Amino acid sequence: MATAAVGEPVIQMDGLSKHFRLSNNLFSSNKLIIRAVDSVSMTINRGEIVGLVGESGSGKTTLARVILGLTPPSESTVYVDGIDVAKASANDRKRLHREVAVVFQDPSGNLNPRQTALGSIMRPLRLHGASRAKAKERAREVMESIRMDDRYLHSFPHQLSGGQCQRIAIARALALNPKIMILDEPTSALDISVQAQILNLLLDIQEALSLTYLVITHDLNVIRYVSDRMAVMYLGRLMEFGPTDEILRNPRHPYTQGLLAALPVMNPKERAREKPLMTGDPGSLIELPEGCRYHPRCPRARDQCRRETPPDAAISPDHIAACFYPAD
Repeated sequence: MATAAVGEPVIQMDGLSKHFRLSNNLFSSNKLIIRAVDSVSMTINRGEIVGLVGESGSGKTTLARVILGLTPPSESTVYVDGIDVAKASANDRKRLHREVAVVFQDPSGNLNPRQTALGSIMRPLRLHGASRAKAKERAREVMESIRMDDRYLHSFPHQLSGGQCQRIAIARALALNPKIMILDEPTSALDISVQAQILNLLLDIQEALSLTYLVITHDLNVIRYVSDRMAVMYLGRLMEFGPTDEILRNPRHPYTQGLLAALPVMNPKERAREKPLMTGDPGSLIELPEGCRYHPRCPRARDQCRRETPPDAAISPDHIAACFYPAD
């Protein structure tokens, strides 16, 4: 796992929300509100790796889109390197496009099938005004960073393996010398052995360049391996946030405990102590329950949980859990 770096806040959100309005049908005036991200408060410091986990539909990708400025927030805002993303000027947006890079899940789908690797890496550089010669030179530099030979620059995506395509996508993200990288399921489409190679590469790049990572994944083992702190989302809300080692060792929110209980137990001696798995469906962002959003599936839910939204309980100075009755 990475070593936490002490730095000033580089991504800040306080009560950030993103809601979508959805009509029942074409002629209906009634609008359903989908609370994809609801009152999320989180700070990511410069030079650290934060992992964001949760089931499908928890709001992880929507949160990333708001941070990237791809969709405006409904309430509050997010500051990235001191810039209010919702009110950013054209110059501020250009700066953010240079400083914040993103790597998506599907390696081959990330790249234009009609462009060579060289063309894909050069494109963001050319869009930001680099000459063709400078862009080619920078492409060769980042190929060295991702440990691929220059000869692959002239390959098309269909001529590369999944791991090689993901390395090219990482190279493209590095081309503009970003300060922040958002990695949305960067290894889930890869073979296990290739996953380890990509994760080690990302850790080496992060350490060498002092980058800030937000890693979005379903895989808690990836979070265990790479992140300094982890955030757990469920139905648009932040359930638990704190140091990765502390949360994995002693999860305090029932939802986090359920996610950890679902991990495969490889040691036969540990199987006898397996915890009960979560029951029930993940729930819907369209029909949210009153009170705590997890209470329909929570084994410790009480009447207060069904009526009221729990505040963030401070477990330690760096560890919070949104629960009225956090586990001991």
